[in-house]
Amino acid sequence: TVTDDGKLTALADGETTITVIHKSGEQVISVRVVQPVAGPATLGVEGGVVQGDGGQLIAFGRGQLAADASVEVTTLQASDLTVEIPVVMDYVAAFRLDVSGAEINGPLQMAVPVQGMTAGETVYFLREYRTNVIDGVMRTYWAAVDTGIVGADGYARSTSPPWPGLSNGGNIL
Repeated sequence: TVTDDGKLTALADGETTITVIHKSGEQVISVRVVQPVAGPATLGVEGGVVQGDGGQLIAFGRGQLAADASVEVTTLQASDLTVEIPVVMDYVAAFRLDVSGAEINGPLQMAVPVQGMTAGETVYFLREYRTNVIDGVMRTYWAAVDTGIVGADGYARSTSPPWPGLSNGGNIL
């Protein structure tokens, strides 16, 4: 179903198209609804949703994987993180995304359970990076890749634009 303000709600697995009309523009969007599979799981070109051991949901769209890939999502506790959490942020949840067998093409959609947060709150998704900074020294740090909104169901869902979104594996805070 589609509400007056454009929110889609899946009623069953399957495929359909949604026509979006705004002013003089029209766009037809293909939508595919699937049940998540518990990871580790193998996904292919058709994409799918993998559920992590802590209820995390990572969605791959059609074509985001060029070949079959093994996908695993593992919960991380604050004590598992080797990079200090930025002091301006509180730890809410973290996980590790491992994808092997194919490169990821484009940003993934994430839905992560967050306890103690209120529906409507904004969250930031950070990925751990290790790179050679200007002085030639390898450093590990957190960088924001996406934002999300907490839903009434206690899940923070990624919103991507204007952020680049998560498009590779690693430790996610």
